[in-house]
Amino acid sequence: WTATSDVAWITFRSGETGTGNGTVFYTVAANGGTTSRTGHITVGDATVTFTQPSALAPSLSVTSLVAVGNVNVGASGTATFTVGNTGNAALSVTGITVSGSDASQFTVSPMTFTVNAGAPAQTITVTFTPTSAGVKAGTISMTHNAARSPALISLSGTGIDTIPPSAPMGLVATAEPGQVILTWTAS
Repeated sequence: WTATSDVAWITFRSGETGTGNGTVFYTVAANGGTTSRTGHITVGDATVTFTQPSALAPSLSVTSLVAVGNVNVGASGTATFTVGNTGNAALSVTGITVSGSDASQFTVSPMTFTVNAGAPAQTITVTFTPTSAGVKAGTISMTHNAARSPALISLSGTGIDTIPPSAPMGLVATAEPGQVILTWTAS
């Protein structure tokens, strides 16, 4: 019998050939790639399959909630958050979407990016432009190449009504040095 390998990363230390019973000693090199790999050892008419996971992998680090705060209706407010990579391979974010009944009032930028291993985190900006008063909410779905994709991030903001109260009838403003005096007569 003869032992063979179909890949260069499985090598034999001893026992590659023999007759009758025998022992084959082999070494499997570490996988430094970003994807898993498969190789085979064949001894006579028996084949053993080896599947080796990647030793390199990105790891997403991100918050679970972004709150923009109070924003006047028709105006825009922003909040930022960061997406970090604590892994040892490049993190690729391939798409960001916003969903929910108030999704149209939130925008996110950038929508795609890469964070290399050991590189600074990517800053993401959420812009909230409320179309009416009240609490608004949405959910960011971030598709990426790390484990547990997509990442979900809750969004919130509050639209504030900016219509001022009506002024009393007969309001008179008188300018004086250093002050304005408002007077009116109640009816």
